[in-house]
Amino acid sequence: MIRLFLICYILALIIFPVKAQSESCQKLLEEVVQNHFSKSYTLCPGSSWLVKVEYYKWKNTGFVVAYMKNNKDSSGTPYVFCEVPENNWTKFKNDARLHGSWGKSFQSNLMRYKCECEDNQSQK
Repeated sequence: MIRLFLICYILALIIFPVKAQSESCQKLLEEVVQNHFSKSYTLCPGSSWLVKVEYYKWKNTGFVVAYMKNNKDSSGTPYVFCEVPENNWTKFKNDARLHGSWGKSFQSNLMRYKCECEDNQSQK
């Protein structure tokens, strides 16, 4: 019975792909960037995959927009992270500067807050 349910569920996902989530993530990104209460950012010199990371306060919640390197655009592709505590933002910056690895610091302090979106990527 469970096997049949899983097969039907997988077929439904294939037949009716969910595309609205990606758009909602793009919309969230735009709203945060345009309507934020406060903002701080840091550039990530020497990082192999991060260009810069921004922290926004919006609706009493912390959001991070991480610009990750790609081959098409030197400013990077933005990804949005939700409900990020300000302490994690501060720890991310301090750990990266102290230990010299933006990527490791990002992984340990911010990555777990990635918003629940289909691909969580802006559609430039």
